[in-house]
Amino acid sequence: MRNFGKILVTVLCLLSSVPAFGAGGFMTFEYEYENNKNQPHDSINAFSIAPGYKFDNGFKVDLKFEGEQDSLTKDMETKLEARVRYDQKLFGPVKGTLRLGIGEKFTQQKNCPYYTIEPGLVWTVVDNTFDLNVSMRHRDAFDRNNNYNTNTWKFGAAYKISKQHEVGVKYFEKFVDDRTCGFELVYTYSF
Repeated sequence: MRNFGKILVTVLCLLSSVPAFGAGGFMTFEYEYENNKNQPHDSINAFSIAPGYKFDNGFKVDLKFEGEQDSLTKDMETKLEARVRYDQKLFGPVKGTLRLGIGEKFTQQKNCPYYTIEPGLVWTVVDNTFDLNVSMRHRDAFDRNNNYNTNTWKFGAAYKISKQHEVGVKYFEKFVDDRTCGFELVYTYSF
């Protein structure tokens, strides 16, 4: 936990140096169902909440709290991850995204500090209302002996009900240390 604290303080210091011409805060809620391809009757249910802030300059920061439970073993796992995302218009209705994160996984056996890198593309199909998105996330532990190396590709859609309310759904597949697939339901409230 001591390492995560140092990393979190470093990230927050870096974030405080980003020009803040703020667009506003947000709160994201996610439900994730994940099925183990190697054991078909083994699944994971996860819930998360991520308060954050979106800047006018393309940056978005959040702090994600996640809890999950395995259906077979009943093992509980929690994660805390600080994330920074940058969006850049590429051409027409397409923008590129890059999300970087550092976090820690907490289990009954041990804790595991990790990092994530997630590039992606967002295609705005209907102006400021409906988006399609695709991304590839790489996650690995700082200590490679923790076997937490996972790549995840995601494909999804998001619908902006209003300026304050957005809903989304994603399909994902994980590979390398994990072999799972599943879906994610997302709701974001913007202040």
